[in-house]
Amino acid sequence: MTMLEETITARYENTNDIGIAVVAVLTHDHLDRLLDWTAYIGASTNNRYESAAVAAAAKFGNKLSQADAHYYFPSLPLEKYRL
Repeated sequence: MTMLEETITARYENTNDIGIAVVAVLTHDHLDRLLDWTAYIGASTNNRYESAAVAAAAKFGNKLSQADAHYYFPSLPLEKYRL
């Protein structure tokens, strides 16, 4: 059985107490090889801290198109994007 691990990389801005997070959720295998990734965007007035806003965007955010995800995370391989 393969162990999978998800990691999150994010961009975050806060303007007028509205936290906006764009996150990439990466799935790696037990050898730390990237299997796939996906990206979400979310905004919140309830999350005072960056870490909470990033976690909320990863869990409840709107999925980005492949083109938008590549714009925000150009270093991630486009062919591994989970549609």
